[in-house]
Amino acid sequence: MSPYFRRASRPLAQWVPLALAAAAAAFLAIRFQVRTDHVAPCALAFLGELAVVGFLARTAFLRMGEGHLAGETARWILLLLAALLLTLPYARPVRVGAGDAQDYAEHIADFIAQARHGVFPVLVGQSEFASNGAFNPLRTAPYLQYAGGALDALTWGALNPFAVQNLLVILSLCGAGLSCYAFLRRLSVRREWLCLVLALLYITSPGILATIYAGDMVPTWLTLPYLPLYTYVLVRIAEIGISGPRLFSMAAVLALLWYIHAPIAMWLSFIALPVVIVRLAMETRAARCRSLLLASGALLLFGILAAYEFISVSELSLPAMTAKDLAMFRGPNIYDNLRMGWTGFLRPASGDGSQLIADLQLSLPLWTCLILGLIAWLRRGWGLRTLLIASGGLFLLLVPVSALVGWTWWRMPAWVDQITDQWPMQRFYPILSSFAPFAGLLALGTAPPQRAWRRRADVLILAAGCIWCGYESCKFLHRGFRVALPADLSHLMIEKGNAVFALYSVGMLGDRPKSFSFLPVSSEMQLRLLDLGGSRVRQSNLQSLLDGQAGGRRLSAPQFVLEDASQSAELKAPLVLPPGRNCLLTLNFSGSPPLGTLVVTGRDVWREYPLPESASSSAAVGASTPGSTLALTVPDSGGDSLAMRFIPAKGSGRLTTFARLSAVSYDSEVLPFHVVDHSPLRIRTEAAEAGWLETPRIFIAGYRATVDGVRARIRRSSEGLVEVGVPAGISMVELDYPGSRLLRASFWTSFCGWLLLTPALVTVRVARMRKQDEASQLLQIG
Repeated sequence: MSPYFRRASRPLAQWVPLALAAAAAAFLAIRFQVRTDHVAPCALAFLGELAVVGFLARTAFLRMGEGHLAGETARWILLLLAALLLTLPYARPVRVGAGDAQDYAEHIADFIAQARHGVFPVLVGQSEFASNGAFNPLRTAPYLQYAGGALDALTWGALNPFAVQNLLVILSLCGAGLSCYAFLRRLSVRREWLCLVLALLYITSPGILATIYAGDMVPTWLTLPYLPLYTYVLVRIAEIGISGPRLFSMAAVLALLWYIHAPIAMWLSFIALPVVIVRLAMETRAARCRSLLLASGALLLFGILAAYEFISVSELSLPAMTAKDLAMFRGPNIYDNLRMGWTGFLRPASGDGSQLIADLQLSLPLWTCLILGLIAWLRRGWGLRTLLIASGGLFLLLVPVSALVGWTWWRMPAWVDQITDQWPMQRFYPILSSFAPFAGLLALGTAPPQRAWRRRADVLILAAGCIWCGYESCKFLHRGFRVALPADLSHLMIEKGNAVFALYSVGMLGDRPKSFSFLPVSSEMQLRLLDLGGSRVRQSNLQSLLDGQAGGRRLSAPQFVLEDASQSAELKAPLVLPPGRNCLLTLNFSGSPPLGTLVVTGRDVWREYPLPESASSSAAVGASTPGSTLALTVPDSGGDSLAMRFIPAKGSGRLTTFARLSAVSYDSEVLPFHVVDHSPLRIRTEAAEAGWLETPRIFIAGYRATVDGVRARIRRSSEGLVEVGVPAGISMVELDYPGSRLLRASFWTSFCGWLLLTPALVTVRVARMRKQDEASQLLQIG
């Protein structure tokens, strides 16, 4: 290409990133079926967002494509197409996955609902999607919710929570491919196609794809764009030494990873800290003072940026792992999981891509990259050796040798085991998938070999490995299409009344309260008035309706019919619900509830109740009803027809009878305890006597309550829930969560730190690139 043509094409080439962003956005808009009533303002905002993306990517594109803009355009297009194809099952506004995908989407929906209600910062679940006050992952991994809220704002609320979550998944893999390619290019000289192949190997690694397709591990997936940045900075520190930009970059990326996924961030911190300490020890005495000053500044920056994460978790006062749980983790649990993971070592992914632990592996090309690194150990610098030492250490922790497991995991601090949990392969293989491409580049050489055949051989061999990885990726893609729900069912699953409350937050605090339900239940049905001693239930909405009070009207309910062939049971005819009223459905079992799943469906209802667990929850049945009763509520939906079907579990035995159904329609405003709003929780109470109103919110420090505008007493109930002291008679109770002063101060400190850091880094980086371009132009003129 002639110099004249190169200069003439440069103004056109700067629009390539914007064009690629616009094309990808148009593709996703079509796939997500985006519809909005505010077309004009949404279109203007959309164009403005694309212009910002194009401007940020323009400088990097021109720098990497200096003299080879056509090739750079082709590489960017290939990376973008690969990332979009690998996430194609998620390019729809439906739920892809099972329970964890549902749980994460509901937390995103809760964040969006509270933000639209004017609550910020969002510190605990307070909407209909998390009316139990769930705090995980909102307090332990807040990046998911805040990134989802930002996407909701950028798309003007045109996407449902499942679509927001899916868009996060897609953008994370697109960012992972581009960031891996960009930072590999930063280490190389004219090895563009090798960097492209290595970046493709990164995003097609089974250790990455299995996390989302087999495990719905969305927070783990969200770390992918930032792992290459961490690896690049680690290599530069180990290879060259300490400098201000490297230390501050490491501090920022580690702080961000702690917000995204604490287990991965913890192990990355364990790797980075000794590298920095060794480099400090290797400094000369004259340079050591300056390096220590820079390290102190980086540590201060990390403290500012990550302050909210650590203070937020510390204020939860989570109990330490008990000796019994610790023994189970260090004993059979972790050993069995490591053995299960070892069954997939150096083997293709499972046929249906569903074996999470076994499928979490490195691909053969990535193992080849690490082996090449070992061969080049003596010929390369400490950047490669650091990656190999870290990879070897992580790999040894995954080897299922009883003596090795006992010597390593048994000697770790309890908090390391608690954060890692019993599946270390889920934390290690994403890290190894990021280390391997950089190790491969450093082993093969950052500059092209002198011989022509060697300049192409490594690229062609690894490209053949990419084809194999693409074939293996198809297994995960097929699973993604299989586990995706239809659009109409996904719409029902994210409705407020069908929200399923996960047990994760309760499990982190210890034992599960008997009156806590993880089922789709009404918040009003979980309100109870306890006596002043807090030991006896004096009044509850559920009991009032079951006793024929609170204006309830009984409906004629059809009977269940048994099917001998399948041993299932279903209603003889749909249950017709009257419009304008809620409905309480009660199933009275003649004996112990059978083992299986009860499915309740309607126009606006989709519920699944596992039996007998659902019938044994006192939150679902009330205080004085027998344990073989299941009560569920259906919100006012303008009338509906419900069908019920019981699907028995395999080997559950023959059914002789199932249950007797009764239905009561009621007006929620006539109940003794009526929920007026959720953010904050406002309850109109009509208490028969003074006592403690037990709410469904999980108790953690930081709640505040008022009764008729006057500050009220608040305490932890015997079930671990929030209860408020209320007087006899009619009153208005308001419960919200402002958090402590320290918690709010830490949030705004970190928030302002990130707010100032991002534009500062972009400005400094752009200025440095422009100075380097000007210097190169002056050299060419000279």
